[in-house]
Amino acid sequence: MKVIGAGLGRTGTSSLRAALELLLGQPCYHMTEAIEHPEHLEFWRAAARSERVDWAGFFAGYGATVDWPGAAFWSELAQLYPDALILLSTRESPEAWWTSADATIFAGLRQPADRPQGPGVAWRHMWDDLARHRFPVDTTDADAARRRLGPALPCPRRRRPRGRVSPQELDDRVQHGPIAEPSRSATTSFINVRHHG
Repeated sequence: MKVIGAGLGRTGTSSLRAALELLLGQPCYHMTEAIEHPEHLEFWRAAARSERVDWAGFFAGYGATVDWPGAAFWSELAQLYPDALILLSTRESPEAWWTSADATIFAGLRQPADRPQGPGVAWRHMWDDLARHRFPVDTTDADAARRRLGPALPCPRRRRPRGRVSPQELDDRVQHGPIAEPSRSATTSFINVRHHG
């Protein structure tokens, strides 16, 4: 594991995933992996409940992780992979993050868990466990969520191991940080994917 994403969904994580896979030449774990691999869901539910899980075995073959569910465990992963860079992706403000998340992630959560185009009931159970134990924010109350997330979005900066956190701010374009070599990063464009993260 070379890069551990600590940012919430809707902070450019789909673009980060694509960029990291290109730069590292290895898969990057993202929430879409959990949706596409329902056999992963019990692992994340156990992790959310603070049960003992085999992080190294689960992430075998992955060069990075961004977005939830992995970002909810950035601190544990940072200890397991002491040489990995911690990548904190953010929006320009809690308000901008809320607007994006409420129109996508939270809008989906307001729909029935068993709807035909949804990720499924088992995924919703995983989300509920993660939200209960790792994301204590009322997603139905915008003002309360923004107040809570204001100081929370940059939380890894306060607990970071020295020199390991690379902040990346999203303002509808990918800004290149210390992971990319300039000659490689300049040749590929990444778009804002509204329906993912």
